Amino acid sequence: MLTALLSRTDVTRHVRGLHLLAELRRALEQPLGGGETTLGDGPRLQRAWLPDVPATLLTTTELARGEPRSLWQLRDGQQRLLAVLEASALKLLGSSVLAALAADLLAPQGDTSVALLGHGPHLSGVLKSLRLVRPLVHAFWWEPQEADAIERAMRLQQELSLPVTPVKTPEEAFRGVGVVVAAPGAQLPVAALEGDAVVLVPDAAQVTWPKDTALPKDVTLWSELPEAAPAWARGARRLSRPETKGPHLFAASGSARLELLAAWYAWLGAKDDETITRLDLEGER
Repeated sequence: MLTALLSRTDVTRHVRGLHLLAELRRALEQPLGGGETTLGDGPRLQRAWLPDVPATLLTTTELARGEPRSLWQLRDGQQRLLAVLEASALKLLGSSVLAALAADLLAPQGDTSVALLGHGPHLSGVLKSLRLVRPLVHAFWWEPQEADAIERAMRLQQELSLPVTPVKTPEEAFRGVGVVVAAPGAQLPVAALEGDAVVLVPDAAQVTWPKDTALPKDVTLWSELPEAAPAWARGARRLSRPETKGPHLFAASGSARLELLAAWYAWLGAKDDETITRLDLEGER
């Protein structure tokens, strides 16, 4: 059996943000079902399955040159290897789109400005995905190195034709802003939750907490799959449209089941592409 090898470029070519947005929105409108399990003690290794997807996913996340690298194995119902995906870009797109869906559900429609805190590709990914769900009018960008913030803000402003203002402090970024995004590794902006803001954490397992700080009591905590969320987000409500105003905190669980959904649609888009490399990795059975 020939196995498709999908590079980062192949995956990007066959998955579009709007398509993935529609599929994730549909998945979150009903109980997801299926399950996932963590395997081994080394790099993060997970297996996931869903009742409506005729495949399972084995995901491996490890560090390569200091950056997370994701390799996904997609297998059919007989556990034959359908595809190996270099999925770092797809994982980033999925978490960005999920954060945008959370913002669209939790934030009032009039909130059209966003604060982005930290550094790394998650922030620009979420910013681009937010524009798929609502018309943004302004973004404020903070990261530890001011020169980097200025450079990135200028580049995104030109790329997106959206005012992106670099700022010197996180407080300056989220003051008066309706939606706040904390990048993986960034400190959770607890002060932003003292108003009516919606704070998005696209990778809840990677957020850091300010020392000796607790969430304000009136914060409502949400996750797309609360049972898969990290310990600090346990007790979260399943993501839905709230009945009251903020503050709201969305903690993405990083569920392998949603990664399976993304991988399956990437495979469907690429499986008839004659330019995709295919090798016999398993041999005859």
